[in-house]
Amino acid sequence: MANKTTKIGKLKDKYKARNPKKFAVMYTDIAPYYSLLCKGESVAVDLKNEQVKMWIANKIIIEE
Repeated sequence: MANKTTKIGKLKDKYKARNPKKFAVMYTDIAPYYSLLCKGESVAVDLKNEQVKMWIANKIIIEE
């Protein structure tokens, strides 16, 4: 399933780390969705989070 519904009814796209091994080295466990992104899994992210926006802009995470 490509989209996930949140509590407020907005659709969120799923993203995954482009390179999970590099992501694990570059970030720590305080980063949002760290454990799932390091495993290479797709995650429905909060597109309002500033760090997530930066990851998308720099193509660290890509849309699934």
